[in-house]
Amino acid sequence: MKNVLCRRLVKIYTPISELILYTRCQILSMMTKSRSDVIRLSQQIKNYGNFLLTGKSYDRRDARLRGKTSVHKCVKLAAMLAALLLAGCASEPAKKIVHQPDTPLTSAPPQKVAQAWSLFTENAARSYGVDQKLVDAIIAVESGGNPTAISKSNAVGLMQIKASTAGREVYRAQGRHGQPSKSELRDPVKNIDIGTAYLRILQRQQLAGIRNPETLRYATIVSYANGAGALLRTFSRDRNRAIAMINALSPDEFYQHVQNNHPAAQAPRYLWKVTTAYRTI
Repeated sequence: MKNVLCRRLVKIYTPISELILYTRCQILSMMTKSRSDVIRLSQQIKNYGNFLLTGKSYDRRDARLRGKTSVHKCVKLAAMLAALLLAGCASEPAKKIVHQPDTPLTSAPPQKVAQAWSLFTENAARSYGVDQKLVDAIIAVESGGNPTAISKSNAVGLMQIKASTAGREVYRAQGRHGQPSKSELRDPVKNIDIGTAYLRILQRQQLAGIRNPETLRYATIVSYANGAGALLRTFSRDRNRAIAMINALSPDEFYQHVQNNHPAAQAPRYLWKVTTAYRTI
């Protein structure tokens, strides 16, 4: 009986603790937003709370969510608890959750993950000139929308960023020394900003010269997970020749080339998963 109770408490506590972190970030961002954005953020808190508890979006019109035991009441309670505990939890470290980057902790549809973080991904995508849907798709595949996710290889947060590689590269491009801390990468706003900045580096520098937008998106996806160098070397060790060979292929031919020739076993499946999420959003 005691073990059953403990399991139930953990099942309830985990989504509420994540909602606390998310709500804290949203409230902080409200301070600089317009009234319409505040209303939108409030709805996103509701959506994300329900997403954490059920994997579904919050919708009062849905008859399945009505009644005494309706899910929206659970979400309301979780949001209230989150608000009450914001101050007390500000100094507490979030729980470490370890998982493989390609097996997100939630089975929620990619469009629901995208909806939960849309304001932040929209701002970052606009700032760096990156496709917002690509950012959303990577978040959906990398972490399932869980801002506290930490992989066994120490990739952190929504976009599963490694501080010593992608994080350091973004810092260098921004004229900063060192690399982001783990606490920075656990902050959803900063994680999305750094991850999107890294996508820009890939597209504007390491993969510069690829002309077809769809091919560039495929190349960016593969490079985000396994590096641009590994991808280009499947064509040629000479970068300029590799880019020319890529431009000679159609997007479908490039996609098939990755499936057949990339040395990293997970690369073909990662490309497929992110592309599928992208088309779903």
